[in-house]
Amino acid sequence: MRALLTLVLLSSPLAAYAATLTCPPSTGPFGSSALSPDGRHLVCLADAAVPGKYELYAVDGQRDPWRLSPGMADDRDVIRFAISPDSQRVAFTSDKGTWTKYDLFTVSITGGNAVKINGPLPVEHDVDQFAWSPSRVVYVQGRNTTGFWELFSSPATGNGQTKLAPWSTIQRGFQILDGERVRFQADATGLGAVKWYVVPASGGRIMEEIMREDFERGTKGGFQ
Repeated sequence: MRALLTLVLLSSPLAAYAATLTCPPSTGPFGSSALSPDGRHLVCLADAAVPGKYELYAVDGQRDPWRLSPGMADDRDVIRFAISPDSQRVAFTSDKGTWTKYDLFTVSITGGNAVKINGPLPVEHDVDQFAWSPSRVVYVQGRNTTGFWELFSSPATGNGQTKLAPWSTIQRGFQILDGERVRFQADATGLGAVKWYVVPASGGRIMEEIMREDFERGTKGGFQ
């Protein structure tokens, strides 16, 4: 069945088209790529212009690759990126403004001006993990050396960030659930009791997740 499924997928016009897309050549070891969900664009992280300077490009097979990340000094980089579920925009982190201080940007997958969507970052703070919900970008920002991490979300084109939880003890590794919900871990009391919580991606009531073993035994519901 798996072999048959693979054959069907490869024989579709969109899959065949996607297989022709090629990233600009990358000379360093950190190049990567991802295909947009609709299969029409390949987004590439590559040091194609300056060795060691990683920039973001897009390819559609119809024209030369175009750069998605903004112009920046040769000692600045893009380090991570993610394509939106609707294939319209790309989120990425870059230290464009200040060396090694990583802000979060989004840009149209077809090119244009990149928009910084996080608020001002304190000294030695960065945006770390980020992911798309259907309509927003959810991200953790803070400082690795102190374990200070906060959870935010912003609309895809900016216009203000929303703090999703009041604590600065967010654990990295949050998840986007079905619809517009974010599942995350935090130490709400500051006493080392890390628990799972769920909150709407646009902000709102935070619900604590019941222990998994209680849920599996059927003695409690999944959230309270």
